[in-house]
Amino acid sequence: MISIVPPGTSVSPGGSIHLTTMLNWPAPRIALIERQSLFTPFLRETFESNGALVSLAGPRPTAAALRRLDPDVVCIDVDQLETAPLLALRALRRTLPGARIVAYASLAEPLWIELALSVGADAVLGPQAGVRDLLEAVQPPLAA
Repeated sequence: MISIVPPGTSVSPGGSIHLTTMLNWPAPRIALIERQSLFTPFLRETFESNGALVSLAGPRPTAAALRRLDPDVVCIDVDQLETAPLLALRALRRTLPGARIVAYASLAEPLWIELALSVGADAVLGPQAGVRDLLEAVQPPLAA
C-alpha cells in the first residue's frame, strides 16, 4: 500500500487522536528523524497514544545508530535534512531494508512523490496530510 495525501486534509498541531485500528501489529518501533523540535512532541505523543514505541533518532542519525534502534518504521522530515532528500531516502532504505519509510515534506508534486517512492519511501505525505493520514502511512500493507 502506498499512502499519498488526499487533498483537503489538514493536521491540527493542538493534539493527537487515537485510532483503535491504527496498529495492525503489536507495539511497532518507530524512529523519528525530525529536526524541528516544535513537531517532535506532537508526533511522539500521537504515535505513543496509539501504542507505538517511539525513539528519537535526531536530525542526523548515523547508519549504526539507526541499526541499533532497529525500527519497524522510520518517519523522516525530508525538508529539514542537511543532504538531498532523495539521497537520504536511498541511504535510509539501504541502511534499514526491512523498515517502512514514511517521508513527509512541503512538496507534494506528483513527480517528487514518484521519485521519493522509487528511491525507497513506502509512503509520502505532503503539507495537506492530516493525523489520520500519518497513522495510516505507518501501517504495513495488509496481507493479500
